[in-house]
Amino acid sequence: MKKTILGMLLLLTLIISACANQPITGQITTNQTEQKVVKIGATLALTGQYAYIGQNELRGMEMAIEEINARPDNVKFKLIVEDNKGDAIEGATTANKLLNVDDVDIFFSAFTHITQAAKQTVFDSGKIMIYASTIPTIAQENNYTFRDYYDYKDHAIALAREIKQENYSDVYIMEEITDPCSLFDANFRNESERLGIKIITTTRYETTETDFKTDLLKMNPNKGDAMVLCSIRTEQFIMKQLKELGMIDVKTFHLTAPFLPAADTPELREIYEENDAISTWYGFGETSNTKMQSEFIDTYKEKYGQDPRPDAAYAYDDMHIIAIAISQCNSDVNNKDCVMQKMKSIKYFGVGGRLEFSDDRLSNREVSLIKVNEGKWQKIN
Repeated sequence: MKKTILGMLLLLTLIISACANQPITGQITTNQTEQKVVKIGATLALTGQYAYIGQNELRGMEMAIEEINARPDNVKFKLIVEDNKGDAIEGATTANKLLNVDDVDIFFSAFTHITQAAKQTVFDSGKIMIYASTIPTIAQENNYTFRDYYDYKDHAIALAREIKQENYSDVYIMEEITDPCSLFDANFRNESERLGIKIITTTRYETTETDFKTDLLKMNPNKGDAMVLCSIRTEQFIMKQLKELGMIDVKTFHLTAPFLPAADTPELREIYEENDAISTWYGFGETSNTKMQSEFIDTYKEKYGQDPRPDAAYAYDDMHIIAIAISQCNSDVNNKDCVMQKMKSIKYFGVGGRLEFSDDRLSNREVSLIKVNEGKWQKIN
């Protein structure tokens, strides 16, 4: 009897020992699966004239990756960043390093001139890229490339509709000679024609121009109701000179007026408010934000000691949507077709607002309209 019991105990011990070396179906064990670390490579303008945007993008990515890595799932990110100093040549060099030396899995870039310089290296690598630029064509050139930023076409249409809504029918246009402003112009004209808005004259000028008084004096308030500006690099000069000439009552409508710090000083805000100027914007404003946006802004300020730009929110959202897509592809970042298709199908509501991509991988971001009220940029839609 004792031998029988001992034999049964020995058999049971052997069974338990064998089972201990086998994974349980439906669970992931550390012995069974080695956790994949997805390397995110980013070339950003961390120094130079565009550092105020690059630093925001970096911080937004850091915040998102901290959250992603804290989740109990099998997708973990490692961020590798190179400073391109806002220079196209540096952009190409850093892209080559990230892709061919660091062997990153996902590539992130910003600004048209930098992304244009880096794109062929990215295309040749076959890696997925997401970039922040107003130009959509780069995404349309490659099946694994996504653009997430505001779009000049959408903003042009929104501005024309606001002008019509406010019962202005005759407008002047002042715009910089740039590809984005040409895109804005074409779409603003198309929508204006559809809405019955008449364009009196169009003044185009080089981005290095600083004296606009002669052009402003040519405007006849008796013929034109308002002025439309595509003047990101020259806002501060035009608005100051408009006031100096005593023409502050000419209503102005802008494409992202406060984009550059030089165009968003307390002095300029006073001029915008006196003019009752309306501008398109993206992401979030200084007031009237959602609960999620307000929490993001508070966390960012606590962490970095300053207010975030929408660029931080967009980069933050990008990391989350990439994580979701990879997760839905069984955490296999190398299954690029799956990741690409999932990114195109996800409808994500983040701190930058709604984010979803079209069939040609362009983000469909909402356009905001803002104006200065009591010194703050306030959403009006």
